[in-house]
Amino acid sequence: MTKLEPPEHKTSPGCIMILILIVLYMAHCGYSSMKANEERAQKRETQRQAEEAFRRTPAGQDKTAKEKSEWDGGIAISPTGQWFYRGMKCTDDCSGHIAGYSWAVERGVTNSAACEDARSYSFYEGCKAGAEDVLDWIREQARDTW
Repeated sequence: MTKLEPPEHKTSPGCIMILILIVLYMAHCGYSSMKANEERAQKRETQRQAEEAFRRTPAGQDKTAKEKSEWDGGIAISPTGQWFYRGMKCTDDCSGHIAGYSWAVERGVTNSAACEDARSYSFYEGCKAGAEDVLDWIREQARDTW
C-alpha cells in the first residue's frame, strides 16, 4: 500500500500581493464606512442641538405652539403669549378664526371663494381653513369608497 502525500502548494508572489491588496482594501472600506457613520451621527446631533436651541427662543416657542394647535385642531398658547388656532396665528383670543372655521364646516363649504365676504381677516382665514378641511374630508371619503 502506498502512502499518499498531500500535494505541495507553491504560492506565487503575485498571489500574495493580490491577497494583501484585498485585505487592505477591505480594511479601508470598513474604516470609511465607520467614519461616514460617525459623521452622519455627528451631523444629526448638531441638528438636534440647533433645533433644541431654536425651540427655546421666542420664535421657536411660537413655532411649537403653532404646530401643537395644528395637531390638536384647537387653540394653543405660546409661552410668549401668542395664540394659535389650527396653525393660524391669532390677533386676540382666536374667536374670529374659530367662527370662520365653524361657519365653513357647518355649511359644508368646499370653495374658499365663499369666504371672501368675511367680516374680518381672521374670519376669512378660519373659513378658508374650514373649507380646505371639508374638501379634504370629502376626498378621503371618496378614496375610501373606491
